[in-house]
Amino acid sequence: MVKVIKLKPVFEDVRGKITDILTDGEYVRHTGLITSKAGVKRGNHYHERSMEYLYILRGKLRWISKDLSKKDSPVEDTILEEGDLLINPPKTAHALVMITDTEILEMSTLPRTGKEYEKDTKPYKLIDK
Repeated sequence: MVKVIKLKPVFEDVRGKITDILTDGEYVRHTGLITSKAGVKRGNHYHERSMEYLYILRGKLRWISKDLSKKDSPVEDTILEEGDLLINPPKTAHALVMITDTEILEMSTLPRTGKEYEKDTKPYKLIDK
């Protein structure tokens, strides 16, 4: 099951804000920036071993997911917006539909380059593209 955390700044003064995104020693091997226009659909896959963290920098999107590790788990449909941190465990199929132009900081526990990423990523249709 995915988890969504509404992050709040841990410090704020006249100079600006500091928001901690990952704090409990999560081991991240890849960080990337995903930009998408409103109406774009992404995903329709799951990862065998990789845990993903998505921090919404700007915009709003639908996150559709299904926990494949549990028999008969329901499809979940969640709205994510600026400041949300989504934690997506392995074996959770997911698809994204951008409601507005969106910028996402994507972090994962496996690299997203080369054959390791391709081997870990399996197609799973949740939405029509």
